Amino acid sequence: KTEMERLTKLRARQGEEVKDLRAKVRKECKRLHVNESDFVVDESLEGGAQFKALTQQLQRLDGVVAERVDAVLAARGRIRKLKDKLGENLEFRLAFDGELPGSEGGVVVLEKTAENEKFIRDLAEFKDPGNKDVSLFSRCIG
Repeated sequence: KTEMERLTKLRARQGEEVKDLRAKVRKECKRLHVNESDFVVDESLEGGAQFKALTQQLQRLDGVVAERVDAVLAARGRIRKLKDKLGENLEFRLAFDGELPGSEGGVVVLEKTAENEKFIRDLAEFKDPGNKDVSLFSRCIG
């Protein structure tokens, strides 16, 4: 009887842990704006196999964050090199009507497109980002 009770409690605890891991995977997918179906774990798996699969999906999601951070750090490095080459800080803005895109004197004039408008808004929003912000930065999502 005691062994059966112990096993029943163990299964119940495992079931709760699996439920918590599933919720965590869903939450991370939502936070990172990734497709949850890419990180789904088959519900027919049982016990340790399900726990292991969910843990692996969380590790994959950590990898997504790391890739985004690396991409942004690389972009920052390229921008820093360009800034050093120019000898001054860069300022980004959208072109006025009739103005051609280009750069001069540290001012980068971007063509007026929806993507560039979003870039300018994102740039202002993430002027001094931390790694947590970088993982959410919409320019890295894709």
